Amino acid sequence: MRSEDLAPFSLSALVIAAVFIIAGLPVWWKTTAVYRAPLPVEEIGRLRDMKILYTVEVQLSGPSVTLEVAKRLEDLCQNKTALKPSLSVAYKLRISNLPKLDGASSLSSLDDTLSSSDAGDIRVHELAVDSQAANELKSTGKDIWLGCHRTVFTTDMSASLPRIAKLITNLLVRESLLRRSYQALSVSDHTQEPRTAANVKSMTAVQSKPGYQLSFNLLNSDPSDFLVQWDIKTSVGDALIPFLNRLDNISTFSIDSQILRYIDLGVTPKYHAENKTYYLSFKDLPHTINTVESRLGTFVSSNPSLEFVVYVPPPSQSPLYIKDKTGQNVASNAYLSPRWGGIVVYNPETADGEESAKAVTVPTSSIMSVFISHLKLLLGLEKPKLPEGTFLRSHSSGITDWELDGLMLRRCVENVATASAALVSLTKLLEKVKNMVIADHIQTLTATAVESIDKCVSELQSGHLVQAFLLSKIAIESAETAFYDPSMLELLYFPEDQKFAIYVPLFVPVGIPVLVSCYAVLQRWRKKTAKPES
Repeated sequence: MRSEDLAPFSLSALVIAAVFIIAGLPVWWKTTAVYRAPLPVEEIGRLRDMKILYTVEVQLSGPSVTLEVAKRLEDLCQNKTALKPSLSVAYKLRISNLPKLDGASSLSSLDDTLSSSDAGDIRVHELAVDSQAANELKSTGKDIWLGCHRTVFTTDMSASLPRIAKLITNLLVRESLLRRSYQALSVSDHTQEPRTAANVKSMTAVQSKPGYQLSFNLLNSDPSDFLVQWDIKTSVGDALIPFLNRLDNISTFSIDSQILRYIDLGVTPKYHAENKTYYLSFKDLPHTINTVESRLGTFVSSNPSLEFVVYVPPPSQSPLYIKDKTGQNVASNAYLSPRWGGIVVYNPETADGEESAKAVTVPTSSIMSVFISHLKLLLGLEKPKLPEGTFLRSHSSGITDWELDGLMLRRCVENVATASAALVSLTKLLEKVKNMVIADHIQTLTATAVESIDKCVSELQSGHLVQAFLLSKIAIESAETAFYDPSMLELLYFPEDQKFAIYVPLFVPVGIPVLVSCYAVLQRWRKKTAKPES
């Protein structure tokens, strides 16, 4: 074929190649590009090395309070601090001058009068000598009185300073518990602590969540023997609701109840011939949870559920008692399952010769007090261990102001650690899956979470506990919403190596003819340019 006849063919091949390269590839690249909104990656990376400093303001007042006393107490508190660099506590002490309030006031009324301090702040007040409040405290045989608000009273400030410092650091602030909570969830502190009794005990509490579902269950093992009823609604209104109202700012709670028939614990109790009683040993208790949990059912709720169960055994296994590790009967005849709930065994009175089912009403008022103690442990409100010579005033609702502050502080630290870990995990996932879509709402959520974490840490450093906690709730909700978004699922996207299996069948049939044509044109052009030289 003459070269003049091949000219149109060469021209068409070059045009096709040019269109393929200049127009086709950019259009394909643009139409298959994945939209990835920019995230604050640098700010999220700094969360790994984030430092948290919580400032506690301690106000001192009383007749013998001086700057020397305040400095000594500050040194004692700081010396007690054993936290890691990632989480530390600073004590800011100041002396406040109060009018003579305790001249003719009881300790309770004085405690209520001084209850206006902000959340997280602590007041230490020395009582005037021979005042009514001082004489009342002396009559208890103690020299330190911890109120139900945020005030510590003492009859001798100088002599009791070491114990007051221990009371502040170990009970009111609970530094060691903060350290364990933060280290368990933090992305910046991976130090492993030895497995101590305190560490194991801290695992009883559930993780911080915006809300919880409280389920009260009455298990009637055999209705032919006992027809069991209860007035749970009255007990909830009288005892539980006042307790939950105090926790409104921390979490929300929903309550449900049910009565289940023909359900046992799934474990055969052992018989004590001498006492003619039945018992469940400490080793038997974990085996009862699986059986009971499988029969309780679930309620429609997005919040984690905490189960509280009252079990009424049949007459053939009554009376039934629960034994502790030492083999002694538990006074409440109840036991707690960490992060799950609690079970109370109620033994109704029986009478010989009864042929028909006996109607039994469970005393829910006394049982509810056991459930509230279980709930406090599940929420992280451990029973306080008071220093020697300290008297504790309880609150009518079952939870004091300083316990609320401690719970709020712990939840705040946990929220910050969990939110930071969620954001870091999200960035790792996005770095791993390069073709994962990052929508605009994911960008907004992550930016909100990072900003809230920064502001929360700043508020903690300023000692503003309530503001810091509210910001921590925004941070964890935004971070977890972004992390668990349906579009943030790795299985929705093809791995990089599988893209070749998708695009090769599309581009090879088109690309090979174009490349062969371009190669033929190039060869002819070389031959044509080589003839004049020869």
